[in-house]
Amino acid sequence: NYVTALSVSNGSLLWKKVIGTARQHLFRPVRLGDRIFINSETELVTLKADTGDIRFIAQLDQVVASGPTLINDVAVFGGINGVVFGHDVNASRARWSYQLSARITTPPVAIGLNAFAADTAGAYAMLRAANGKLLWPGRTFGPVTVAPAVDRVGIYVACEDLAMYALNRATGKDLWQYRATQPLTAAPTSIGL
Repeated sequence: NYVTALSVSNGSLLWKKVIGTARQHLFRPVRLGDRIFINSETELVTLKADTGDIRFIAQLDQVVASGPTLINDVAVFGGINGVVFGHDVNASRARWSYQLSARITTPPVAIGLNAFAADTAGAYAMLRAANGKLLWPGRTFGPVTVAPAVDRVGIYVACEDLAMYALNRATGKDLWQYRATQPLTAAPTSIGL
């Protein structure tokens, strides 16, 4: 499990570190100031951004199948048991949790100060990242197995029930639905047309 940092200006090696063990799967890193956070299924490792030195290793409260979305000082994860939880990266502990109905396989998506998470049974929720307060719930009619896209107007959820759901960011109400001929298993992208 090598984590490598390269200079974006010239591609030179800044640092390279072994994180965890060969049996651990590492997910996409996220950065906050001078810290980089990278997680396995059960641990969140905090690294110094400039050197890659490990600052802290925290155990996650739930087993996860993806990386977090970082909103201020809260890393929001989706657990394989359907629990969405906010992990305080400063205190290195869980701050809140919210139960969805099934396994969560994609990272929650940041929308301002909120996080949107969807599970493999089609349930989804918009939660306040700071405290886990439910802003609105909803559901599709099939598994959501890819990350939604977000723009200034909506949240676009691709579902294996053959539909793309466009949701109002503020209310969660349907803006529109598109019916496909195959299950939607690739993440959508909003390109602002």
